[in-house]
Amino acid sequence: MEIMAEKGVTAAHCPSSNLKLASGIAKIPEMFARSVNISMGTDGSASNNNLDILKEMYIASILQKGISGDPTVMPAENMLKYATLNSAIAQGREDCGSIEAGKKADITALDLNSIEAAPMYNYSNSLLYSMSGRNVIMTMCDGKILYEKGEFKTIDIEKVKYKINKFSGLYK
Repeated sequence: MEIMAEKGVTAAHCPSSNLKLASGIAKIPEMFARSVNISMGTDGSASNNNLDILKEMYIASILQKGISGDPTVMPAENMLKYATLNSAIAQGREDCGSIEAGKKADITALDLNSIEAAPMYNYSNSLLYSMSGRNVIMTMCDGKILYEKGEFKTIDIEKVKYKINKFSGLYK
């Protein structure tokens, strides 16, 4: 971990994939203590059938709380930073990862009026512990809306689903 921190290596934390493949549990609190950059990922569909980054953040947080016996490890604010700014840093992209003037408009909006969000005492905690990808109402990349209120704006989702099923052998 000291070498990782010294060399500027990023740990891409994909807890569902690691658990499904029995690859072990990353020592994220120890990496954090040594100033290793930690990012969040889902891995691929072969090792994580659900590519919901909010679910990954939730699992990462409660997993570390459970194994450490410390309910304060992996707080919501850290998890959000791992999934946004730290992940941008891992990719060498200083132009995204946070909402600031001059950065790319990469934004995901969630429905804060959904039943899952109630009661809303703390935005970060509600996002981490109560919400999932099902609460996403809009996704924007570089200022272009790609998804909004159930509609994919740039792809034919039915065609994508058909091709996936055909490729997987479900359709002949």
